[in-house]
Amino acid sequence: MNFPDSRVLSDEFPRRKYKPSSATRLEDIVLKGLHYGQRKLLLSEIEFLSAYLEGRRAGAKPTLVVYAGAANGSHLPFLFQLFEAVKFVLIDPAPFCDAVREISLNKQGPILDLVQGFCTDELCKQLSSSYGSTYDILLVSDIRSGVPEKQSNRENTLMIMRDNDMQRSWCWTLKAEAALLKFHPPYPPCRDRNSRHYDEADDTPESIEYLDGVRLFGVWAPKSSSELRLCVQGPFLQGASFPMRRYDCTTHEEQCYFYNTDNRYTRDCAAESGILERYLQLFPSASYSDPTALSMTISNFLGFPLFLPLDSSFSESDARWVTLLYSTRIPTCLELFTTLRGRVTHTVMKQLAEEWQSATTVPKGVSIDSVELTSEFWRAVCAGDLTEAYSFPNIRWRFANLLISRRRKRSASDRAP
Repeated sequence: MNFPDSRVLSDEFPRRKYKPSSATRLEDIVLKGLHYGQRKLLLSEIEFLSAYLEGRRAGAKPTLVVYAGAANGSHLPFLFQLFEAVKFVLIDPAPFCDAVREISLNKQGPILDLVQGFCTDELCKQLSSSYGSTYDILLVSDIRSGVPEKQSNRENTLMIMRDNDMQRSWCWTLKAEAALLKFHPPYPPCRDRNSRHYDEADDTPESIEYLDGVRLFGVWAPKSSSELRLCVQGPFLQGASFPMRRYDCTTHEEQCYFYNTDNRYTRDCAAESGILERYLQLFPSASYSDPTALSMTISNFLGFPLFLPLDSSFSESDARWVTLLYSTRIPTCLELFTTLRGRVTHTVMKQLAEEWQSATTVPKGVSIDSVELTSEFWRAVCAGDLTEAYSFPNIRWRFANLLISRRRKRSASDRAP
């Protein structure tokens, strides 16, 4: 499978020393990307399936995707529409969305099996036995067996190594033709004894050995993410050997940090355009005249119709502004998008935060380009996630309690688009 150089993390990719977001002050912001989770998953799957099907040999069997960690899967019905000839087995102990569950009831539909449980070697052997003679099997894995935010770095390292081992084993037990695996080397251990992150018991290695493959950057991934997708080409058959390589943890972290802090919005737009262009070349469709039209349809399907990254009139300022409005989870706030479109830039938002975050009453008489900022604007600013949309540190607006409840503020900031 082949991928454009711009999508691949190579050994020669630039590095930048990692700087934790929590250490960023408003006066020294490092601007990062925007996160749209279901869009990220959908684009990675379109990219993988397009690359695989593009190079599929003549006379190949139909394709079956075994998807470990597929819930909630709200983007999957759209993927099914794009790849009508591909079948799926979806596996996850977490609940699936209503649309996926309903589709799974159709015996002639794209879902051959919906497994409400953990992916295991035993299950993969059963799937290989049941479907291997009829289908060429691909593995897609988006598993995580723990919660990194609640773990020490050592615990997180053990989780990553465990998850890596499971993914690798499933490639063999499924006899997969190819796989798209979640990939993230451990975070390097903190060596500064004066840091609150220092842990004398942290024995995280400086490097790890794992499957060799193509490392693909995420598109619309979390703003500080160093998680990639590792595309490995099989077939993983008994007796075959597969190349391994050593991954340096610090190098990986610093390369991903460079990617995330070097004009990532533009990179994500270009990546989405390229992925959709490749798909349309493989499957010319009367429904989508070009990548922009397909991108707009994706936005509508995923519930973010105002987020239009491939529209030539849609700027990065527009993207950050509408991301903030969506993060409020207040439908009426979206009415502000058109009114202030093109006016609420990163610089303007920073100036507003510096000047008004300490105000004890809702600001009045404040304007942007002669457009007065209403209480609904300040409500959106207080309720929205400025960290997600503008890479700000946590801003505490002293007048926020006059416009929103603390409960709403927490729920908005805890959920990314």
